[in-house]
Amino acid sequence: MNKYIPFLIILLLFTGCSKNQGEPYSLSDKDRENINSYLELNFFNPRLKNGKIISVFDVLGSNKNQNEIYVWILIEEVYIEGGQVKRTTGLSQPLVIKVEEENGEIIVKGNKSPRDGEKFNSDINNLFPVKIREIISTYNKEHLEKQLEDKIKMRYQF
Repeated sequence: MNKYIPFLIILLLFTGCSKNQGEPYSLSDKDRENINSYLELNFFNPRLKNGKIISVFDVLGSNKNQNEIYVWILIEEVYIEGGQVKRTTGLSQPLVIKVEEENGEIIVKGNKSPRDGEKFNSDINNLFPVKIREIISTYNKEHLEKQLEDKIKMRYQF
């Protein structure tokens, strides 16, 4: 009996670890559109009367067991003035997107965002699994900046 105890402990550790990671979502183009629409319509409000929100995001991971998709978002408000696109306020940060699946499609139900300032690191630790925290700690958003620039050009055809 005693020789089985270490085996059981190891088995429980592996079972616990795999539960925390959960099965990832496989996102379709429609799912990505749903997430993007949520970000542009609900997450960040324009400050200007003629301002439009444009967003891009990068999926860092997901967990079906928790109904969560972990993303890095880049959002900016843009407007047209004198025939030129002007960029105003923006936001770049990791985000937990809470989702449900309905008829095989991802529906965004909400989000969890780390707070600014001294609470940021503790919120990252509380909101994201270890693997995602490792990605966040070295994340480079340059490709998102390029995607946002391209999206702005496409939307306004400049």
